[in-house]
Order: sequence, then structure tokens, then C-alpha cells
Amino acid sequence: KSDISNLDRSSWPRRSREDHYHYARRWRDAESEVERKRLFDKYGVRWSELLRLPYWDPTRFSLLDAMHNLYLG
Repeated sequence: KSDISNLDRSSWPRRSREDHYHYARRWRDAESEVERKRLFDKYGVRWSELLRLPYWDPTRFSLLDAMHNLYLG
């Protein structure tokens, strides 16, 4: 988050599926909204029901938002 305008994917720190899943579970299981905010600010990860799919790897797959990708360019 220190350089939000950095679009060079090769310079981004790598994260494994296991790490991502671990941080997402911590966010899901947090006991308060304050704790969730702290975890999101630190790791940039929230829980998604897609993580229940054994083949879904958010570190390798990405979703495109058609409106922003095609309409807004």
C-alpha cells in the first residue's frame, strides 16, 4: 500500500494461496470490526466465499470488472 500507483506486477511481493487463505480466515474470524479493519489494513485481504472452492487460487486468478475495464478503459 505504500505505492498504490505501482502497476508493475513483477515488483509486487508474492503471496502463496496458503498465506492468502490464512489472512482471509483471520479476517473472517475476527471478533470486531476494528480488528477486521486492522487486519485488512495490514494484509489487504478479506474473506470471500470463493475461497471455499478447492481449485480457486486468488494469487493466480483475477476477476475483471467489465464496467471499469471496458467502459471506462
